[in-house]
Amino acid sequence: MGTWDGLFCTDEDIAIEASNDWPLLFAEPILAIGRDGAVAAASPWVLASPSNDFEAQGVAPGHLCFLSDLGDVADGAVPYRDQLLAVAAVAGSIMTLRPLGSSGGGVPPGLLGDLASVRFQVSTARPRIDRATDSIARHLQFRGLGPSVAGLDLRRACVLKVLCQRCRDLSRLIVSEERSQWAEKARMYCEAADAELGAVLASQASRPARARPAFGIQEDDFTGRPREFWEKGGNLGW
Repeated sequence: MGTWDGLFCTDEDIAIEASNDWPLLFAEPILAIGRDGAVAAASPWVLASPSNDFEAQGVAPGHLCFLSDLGDVADGAVPYRDQLLAVAAVAGSIMTLRPLGSSGGGVPPGLLGDLASVRFQVSTARPRIDRATDSIARHLQFRGLGPSVAGLDLRRACVLKVLCQRCRDLSRLIVSEERSQWAEKARMYCEAADAELGAVLASQASRPARARPAFGIQEDDFTGRPREFWEKGGNLGW
């Protein structure tokens, strides 16, 4: 899956954790978009778009491409209508794709024949990953672990923190019955983020076995708050 220099996780790491929610959670910023995608059966993992210069627009390995309206599944033209794939390589107006979390295998979009007029979008969570990485690094520095960050596996903690923040944002913006759904997801991701970073800290021999909540969140913020607190965009403390 690779890494992005200086960051604790990538778009792909986040998508592996929450692939079904990616198109909604991280629909922007958009790096590339179009309805003129073409995939040839001879190169079933390669997407070309004459209206985009992927390389110039900043698309790079580790970004994600959401393909939609690939065709009619019923008539056997494609195995499914939508795919979320990772970008493996970029050259001008051409992207080479691959399955999430894998360097090979899987079902390519062009498995059963040539495809034209494919709708696609490449978006990124990079700004949110930047903020999450900075927040975790500052917390570790506060705990006296700044010089040791390079030796810690902080990928999952960063993934969960980004998802927590984004679900929290949606729970504040959406005015519908879905608001409570995103508030509940925010709560679960925040709990998991605290537990993950707490485990990382506890794994350090010089640190206490039970670390305090990672982002300054009091334990009763999760166990003692009513659901309405989250639905109203409760203060998570970070």
